[in-house]
Amino acid sequence: MNRFRYSSHNLYSLLSQPKPPVHAPTLLPQTLVSLEPSSIDFLNSNQFHSNSACSSGIPLVSSTGSSSDSASASPFPLKFRSLRLYRGGYIDKGLLVNLYLLKHQCYGTSSSVKHDRTDNVGVKEVRYFASPRQVHDIIGMIRRKDNDVESKLSSMNVSLTLKMCTRIFKELNHLKTDALGVCDLTRFSHPSCRNDVRSMIIDNLGRLGNYDAMSRVLREFGERKCFVLPWAFEFVSLSPSKEATVRKVVEVLKAVEGPTGASGLCSLIKKCSAMGSFEMAELVMQLSERKASYYSIMIKEKCGNGDFDGAVKLLEVMREHGFDPGAKTYNYVFSSLCKNDKSAEATALFEEMLERKCAPDPITYEIFVCYSCKVGNFDLARKLLDRMNVLGIEPRVSMHAAIVKAYFNLNRFEEAYQYVIATDRYNCFPAVYSILARLYVKADMVIVAYSLLTEMISKGLRPDQSVYSYVSRRLINTGRSVLAEDLKSRLSRFGSKSTMGAG
Repeated sequence: MNRFRYSSHNLYSLLSQPKPPVHAPTLLPQTLVSLEPSSIDFLNSNQFHSNSACSSGIPLVSSTGSSSDSASASPFPLKFRSLRLYRGGYIDKGLLVNLYLLKHQCYGTSSSVKHDRTDNVGVKEVRYFASPRQVHDIIGMIRRKDNDVESKLSSMNVSLTLKMCTRIFKELNHLKTDALGVCDLTRFSHPSCRNDVRSMIIDNLGRLGNYDAMSRVLREFGERKCFVLPWAFEFVSLSPSKEATVRKVVEVLKAVEGPTGASGLCSLIKKCSAMGSFEMAELVMQLSERKASYYSIMIKEKCGNGDFDGAVKLLEVMREHGFDPGAKTYNYVFSSLCKNDKSAEATALFEEMLERKCAPDPITYEIFVCYSCKVGNFDLARKLLDRMNVLGIEPRVSMHAAIVKAYFNLNRFEEAYQYVIATDRYNCFPAVYSILARLYVKADMVIVAYSLLTEMISKGLRPDQSVYSYVSRRLINTGRSVLAEDLKSRLSRFGSKSTMGAG
């Protein structure tokens, strides 16, 4: 690690240098500016938006729920089948179902696998997001304490979004009603939010102090290897006796095996730290076990609260308990210090990190490179990049993007271009090239962007598809359809293969 020592004083002195004045724009190589010069107007530049559209190839589903494959025996061609609006004076029910499915294909349906009571996978069926009226009906079942809520939910054939489930559990909490009667609500929630819903069940039981039920539910979740999220412990922040509550929750979680119990303890520490109750987070570790990852959570939260001294003290506490902070843990502190322009503190901590033989990772360098670019200190950014090359550490695309954007925002276009060309040693070379092209389009310099893409293609590099589409649309919208066709023709040499490197 002695090879890092070159930066012991340079990093501080370079970070502390004042920001250089903005240079006047310099001309790009002739190949980039020969077609049409343009000025930059960042305030009025058009931002890129990708338009999403519904696919026209959505399979139609008949009124019996079967797919278009089963309807292939129809005498009507597929493209005309949905046009049978009327037949003998009445509306074709199949059309209504097809239109309903088409609507939900565009705006959100949930395809879920129905399970029986023994969790055996049954027939796959399509469920649609519940309407506000259906959510109201579900809440009514809960308020009335209807019997067999699960069966009634199943007969509704709906899927619930996170927003819908949140509304239901708010009502449960308001009524001081436990969620035991709707525990199977997770089965009817959208797959992407099932862990959220399970965590809401834990929170609901915690608010009611029903720890016996919480223990049973957590064991059931443990058998399914579910994960517990931080908002499962929202009730801790509402408890008049947080310590007693935390002790009881830890006791319950320790009895749960697998990822459910582990994720529960981790989420409890996250919740306590987010509340600013670091003493409660410490209590969780005392009652369960200490992990380096738990300390990292606390350090991250302290940095988020601006308590840098507290974060640094926690680094020392980690060591006292036999944990050596890794680069990821240091990075939380570096990032927060740099965001708050505390370069001296960041440099001192960086030196301490090296002295303790903790090797920086790509994100460590990226934090300092981005900060250096922010203050206009490109010399330091390049030195750090050179050091990464010596150590064989591949920079992430985001680091290159930060440097290119910093040059570009200072109107130092030639240096931005030369930097991009110098990244040809990296695998991400085409991506960095494409980033510069996108910046030119945003700056209303679409001709320069077009020149960059043609230059890429001539080198056997395929531009990023979204950037190509962006440039092509802007060319067409500005009356340069001929150039858009030329770009399309050049790109066709790659065929359908998504080549992202040199050809």
